[in-house]
Amino acid sequence: MCKERSVSYLNELGYTVVRLPSEDIRPLQVFYKPNGGLKRLGPISDFVVEQNGVPEISRDNTVSDVAGLRTDNFELGTGLKFLEKFLSLIGASGVGLEASFKDAGFLQFVYKNVVKDYVFPTEIGKYLGRVTPNVNSPFMVLSPYM
Repeated sequence: MCKERSVSYLNELGYTVVRLPSEDIRPLQVFYKPNGGLKRLGPISDFVVEQNGVPEISRDNTVSDVAGLRTDNFELGTGLKFLEKFLSLIGASGVGLEASFKDAGFLQFVYKNVVKDYVFPTEIGKYLGRVTPNVNSPFMVLSPYM
């Protein structure tokens, strides 16, 4: 478990922090946890016979209790490695970061313009109450060997 202060704070607020953030992670996706990690299986609609009536996702809601939150200080080398990895994941280059931060001893990251997507749990409950599970799906019973 990560002990970074901002991650602990987000967990206390009820948010799930994803190890590798990705813009295509959305509500109503089904995950399972093999060997301590998360594996995405697909949207909830893939696990039922009916394909209509999926609850609406409320998108891009401002998260004011996270905006301005700062991470702990990272030593320069660790912080730059994290930043380079993050930039490569979003298609940007981390070339020249060391020169840009040559006089810095530490890096700190700040959460800005944080938004969330959500579906009310009551809507998910109503949806699951009116659909029929697709019992022919091989994913309805997960094997520990998947």
